[in-house]
Amino acid sequence: MAGQHQCIEFVPTKDGGRFRTAKDYRTNPAGEGNALTADTATTSFDTLTAVDTSVARDDFVFVGNVNGGDVYDTSKSWPIQSVTAAAVGQGRNTITLNLPAGVTAPAGYEGGRFVVIPQNERAVTYTCVNPGTDGNGTGKGVIYRVTGYMPGKAPATACPTGPAILVTKVSDCNILYRESQGATQQSGYMQLRLGLSEGGESARLTMGAHVENTP
Repeated sequence: MAGQHQCIEFVPTKDGGRFRTAKDYRTNPAGEGNALTADTATTSFDTLTAVDTSVARDDFVFVGNVNGGDVYDTSKSWPIQSVTAAAVGQGRNTITLNLPAGVTAPAGYEGGRFVVIPQNERAVTYTCVNPGTDGNGTGKGVIYRVTGYMPGKAPATACPTGPAILVTKVSDCNILYRESQGATQQSGYMQLRLGLSEGGESARLTMGAHVENTP
């Protein structure tokens, strides 16, 4: 929050699914598949779910938001080089990364899930500016949708704005997010209160949702 500004930031995803967490020596001794583990670095891994055709080169794979803010560390998002069909019996697709040194799964993460972050939209912020009413009882606040920037590990010191207006005539706006206390901070609760007013008439909405903060 900065003065009359409030905002919340999200990392959008365009796809996701499950990846192979171990080689399949039992049923495929001659072709055990490409696994992503915490022990051995790899430049490719098989998915056990189909990858959408919209996933393209230079999109990013992210695995395991173990420390709550890991997803905002761009060094932990892995650029995709290609997505191809997996060998028969080894999975649905093979994701090859544009990282010659390879990667390992985050230590302590056992979820076996990945998400794909679009390369042209690494983060999105919704900013509510100057809620309240004018002398005619009409909301004078505005909500902006801001994107096209690189997220950072440290929280922003001020809420950004931009040309993309999402909502006008905002008379009341409150954004609340609380992380569940614990070692991994992998879940939380978000509540949004929004009021719109025009000519002295108002409509208000309050909604909340539990947030799973881990892919």
